[in-house]
Amino acid sequence: MAYTPPKFFAFMGINMQGDLGPITTYKNLRGKQIFYPKSPPLSAPSPLQNLYRAQFRALAKTWLVLTNEEKANWEKVTKVNRIFANGIALFFWYCKNADGRRLKTFCRNAGLTPNDLGVE
Repeated sequence: MAYTPPKFFAFMGINMQGDLGPITTYKNLRGKQIFYPKSPPLSAPSPLQNLYRAQFRALAKTWLVLTNEEKANWEKVTKVNRIFANGIALFFWYCKNADGRRLKTFCRNAGLTPNDLGVE
């Protein structure tokens, strides 16, 4: 049985998709927002899923170790280089890809060094 959402979601311009607490939502082909109670997974997470989740947990813990100044520098790098992501997304990208040449170019454009970001 479909769940009828309160009208304020549309009023607020909130485009929800996926799991939101105990509810799963999507838009049908006609653009109507559909809500259903969230169903439990059919199987346990695979070893690869567990690996990815562990990697992102480790990245999140590493982000928390950075100082506020270093976090602000990551944000500055994204804004100056017009990267359509926030600082933590760029940090995750760098940690996963370790593309030092590209990061140095981004830092140079922002007037920073990789040391200002807390890496290398």
